[in-house]
Amino acid sequence: MWKQINKTLSVFFTGRKTVLRIGKAWLVLLFLLSLLPGPAKGVQAPDHGFALKRISRQGLNLPKESDTVDNEQSSLRRGVSFVVLSHIYPLLFGGAPSDMDRMLNEIRNCSPDILILTGDIIKGSWNVREWKPEMFEDNEALRESLNAQWDYVYSVFERLNIPVWIAPGNHDISSYIPGYREITRDVFSHRVGEPFHAKRFGDYDFIFLNTVLSDAEKETYGLDEKQIQWLRGGIGSPLLKTGFVFLHHPLWYGGLQIQPGNVNMEASGWMQEVHPYLREKVKYVFAGDGGDRWNFLFYEIRDDVHYYVNGSGRSGVSFLHVVAGEDGIQVKPHFLDIQSVKPQRMDTEKNLMRVGLKKIVFVFHNKFFWLGVIAACIPLGLTIFILMRKTG
Repeated sequence: MWKQINKTLSVFFTGRKTVLRIGKAWLVLLFLLSLLPGPAKGVQAPDHGFALKRISRQGLNLPKESDTVDNEQSSLRRGVSFVVLSHIYPLLFGGAPSDMDRMLNEIRNCSPDILILTGDIIKGSWNVREWKPEMFEDNEALRESLNAQWDYVYSVFERLNIPVWIAPGNHDISSYIPGYREITRDVFSHRVGEPFHAKRFGDYDFIFLNTVLSDAEKETYGLDEKQIQWLRGGIGSPLLKTGFVFLHHPLWYGGLQIQPGNVNMEASGWMQEVHPYLREKVKYVFAGDGGDRWNFLFYEIRDDVHYYVNGSGRSGVSFLHVVAGEDGIQVKPHFLDIQSVKPQRMDTEKNLMRVGLKKIVFVFHNKFFWLGVIAACIPLGLTIFILMRKTG
């Protein structure tokens, strides 16, 4: 049988023995690769432990020791476990209760100290089923709807019996309808708190940023000068402990545009204005505007800073379980298939993020992992054969 394969290959490409040896090795490699198990829970970041000294308080409004949010166990072990969840409004406002229970059980099994939501938690003034802006009779009707949505969100997550900390997304603090923007910001401030702020848990500082900036004419995504200076001052403070940064939009992806008409991420200035200040004390940054069509995450390391983007889509829920302690920091992705979240226009191209493939280290769902590897390898193998034939 193998001789027949050799003969077929030699007829199709060339008769050179070198090419046949390459063909044999390539086919064997593809076969062995297909037998390997895919990653069960996605990709895990390298462990990274680091220590920071405390000297004095300045810059960022860090919590006082008396304001530190602790439970009994965290104060004893000086570590923290938290879950990062984002873009959850399609499930909250369009999914089945049974799927909601599965998600909560999956989070509960991680035994986190904190749940962190990185934006797009409520649907805001967006019709999830028809995938278009939802009109209200007047401003008071919108305000009532927003408050009812936040009531529901808190009623769901209070079942976990842990603190819930939030970074705002463009469904939470703004709107796709200009006249509604001030109302959504006002409701967010009353129901959640300041859009950008810092909290402390044990030996760790959690910094939350607001990437939704809007004026009377246009909604854009980024950080204003006030936040940048606030962030620089806090990161530069000797009092800052091990820090994590949370925001909704992944501002470090140059050339990324979330939706037509929004500001290009290259204009955000993250890599010039923020990233250089992160390297010493902030090693992990989590964004949440990954969702819509797939449940996936993007992951990359820049100058020893670990950047994550994750979110939930129509095919499921993805979240990150982060454990930090004396042994370092581990990030463990979790995926949960959800079949009930299917808005009619969830697949429209204009709602998908554009990210250069060269910057993606890990792409969405593990069950397609090896299939994608094999699909990518076959053209490469054929290319090698053709090149060998032309150069022979």
